[in-house]
Amino acid sequence: MEVIQNNELLYEESKDVSLVELNEIKKLSSEMISLCLENGGIGLTAVQVGVTKKFFVANIRGIWQVFVNPKILSYGKKMNSIEGCLSFKGRKPIKKSRSKKIKVEYIDLAGNIVNKTFKELNAIVYQHEFDHTRGICCY
Repeated sequence: MEVIQNNELLYEESKDVSLVELNEIKKLSSEMISLCLENGGIGLTAVQVGVTKKFFVANIRGIWQVFVNPKILSYGKKMNSIEGCLSFKGRKPIKKSRSKKIKVEYIDLAGNIVNKTFKELNAIVYQHEFDHTRGICCY
């Protein structure tokens, strides 16, 4: 498995994950976390490894988590962030406007619907990876 680089697949919206696919997602997400760690990243979306399903892994609050069929329910005030992307290695990080606080909903690997609020870096990481699931890249 490797991170795809600046590929047209990155600009396509991913498909929802069904609950019967969660066991498959568990194995794949473990590999994605390892790949992310090897490349110095803090988040990676399935489409970045060529799988067009709506889920991503991210280090949130110091813990690697899996976010299946992620949503953003509300956005707070904007702030500037500096972001890079594992699918655009070698490119200079860019300035983005992101919400400082977001309320989110996703499915965890046990199939539970989870609602949380993320702030600052955690909110930025979630928004960056969420964008990838919708075919939006920061570059």
